[in-house]
Amino acid sequence: MKHNNPSTFFKINSVFDDNSTGEYEKFVVNAVASGSVEIDDQNRLNIVYIAGRKVGAMYENGSFQYPEDGIKVVCSTDPLRIHSFPFGSTTLSTAFCKNCGISVTT
Repeated sequence: MKHNNPSTFFKINSVFDDNSTGEYEKFVVNAVASGSVEIDDQNRLNIVYIAGRKVGAMYENGSFQYPEDGIKVVCSTDPLRIHSFPFGSTTLSTAFCKNCGISVTT
């Protein structure tokens, strides 16, 4: 699985520290229960959750780059599939909604 072990097959690969199914389930449940909706640059819906601790790491060409402290759950159109992966919360920023002016995380 792409997000369970560092690999040189993928140029950029985020990997969970704990690849057990129980821990993966906790990541997904916490994200969906307490996360925020993100609309990414391709107009896809995701749920992002800042764990408050290191949950994984980013690798490039199989080499460690930096730790990651968030979980992103991709909202799929297939109800039987789920895809989540660790990401770094430093990639998020705050902006204001163009319609209502409320502060949003992007």
